[in-house]
Amino acid sequence: LFSPCHAGCSSYNESSGIYQNCQCSQADLVPGACPAEDSCSTKKWTVFIVQQLLGVIIFISQYPAVNVAYLRVVPEIDRSATQGMKQFFTRGFGFLLGPIIFGAIIDNYCVVWRGGGSCWLYDLHDLIVTFTVSQLGFRIAGAICMFIAWRLYPARAAYTYIKVDETAKL
Repeated sequence: LFSPCHAGCSSYNESSGIYQNCQCSQADLVPGACPAEDSCSTKKWTVFIVQQLLGVIIFISQYPAVNVAYLRVVPEIDRSATQGMKQFFTRGFGFLLGPIIFGAIIDNYCVVWRGGGSCWLYDLHDLIVTFTVSQLGFRIAGAICMFIAWRLYPARAAYTYIKVDETAKL
């Protein structure tokens, strides 16, 4: 993506394909991506996969508790409307505000902007830390709200409905 001009290279050896006398680098440069170190070892991938699986399991396991918490605080006759409102607000905040918030976080860590509004280079370390901490913060805030709702709203007594026999004569 970057040309030798970005590194301040002043000469090019055509026979070897090496850019020389670069101001931003002590070494001579070759075109293409930098050689990657073996930073993605099997151990790191295993830890990453286990972490992601645990996150998915925890996310899925809390879903029934969330539904029970919503259903505890409303009368039985209003429960279907409550589920609809819950889905509406969840989708509204999750699918509208989520991309705006996390897009702003991602854009904040762009180091080199390209014309047209796309980023060429990110400060990856700070981006990863901020992204992870913000996700964790939102999840902790959600868990705190659920805990407060669980403690403050007692289960309602079962509503009894009297079935009216319309065939009975008065």
